[in-house]
Amino acid sequence: MTFHKPKSNTASKPMHDPVIKEKREDAKKALEKIDDSLTKALNFQINYYYYVLSITAACIGFTISITVHQKLQRADYIMIASLTLWIFSFYFGLAKVNKLNKLMFNFSNYLLGLRNNYEEMSGRYKQEVDKLMLGIDSHKRSPVIYLIFGLFLFLIWYVTKIVTN
Repeated sequence: MTFHKPKSNTASKPMHDPVIKEKREDAKKALEKIDDSLTKALNFQINYYYYVLSITAACIGFTISITVHQKLQRADYIMIASLTLWIFSFYFGLAKVNKLNKLMFNFSNYLLGLRNNYEEMSGRYKQEVDKLMLGIDSHKRSPVIYLIFGLFLFLIWYVTKIVTN
């Protein structure tokens, strides 16, 4: 039979070094500043895309309202192309806002996990942030490009309508 040595009450306790405690508090403050600045930047981007969405919706509504009682002619195919571009612009704008909202949520949770030393939580949200960051800056699906090309086609259609009538 083996006897184990009883644990004493004088076991080593973690040292409360004021320098380490101060560094941890500085790191928490720095993470809060990063979170605040990123939240402001993402809110600015989200507001920008909402503005683009409202302009796109106004373009679609205006075009439909001025052409609702007209018969379809050859030159109207240009207008249909501009409407199609605006619909793409609206769709990609909503997708961009959705990605930015997900990014803000995941990054805030990632920083929360870092602040509270939850490694599993911060690791999971870090992967989500990395995945979202890869697709956030693609210019292939920028709603602004579709909006501008749609406006250009609309102007061509409108000038054609004025000249032919």
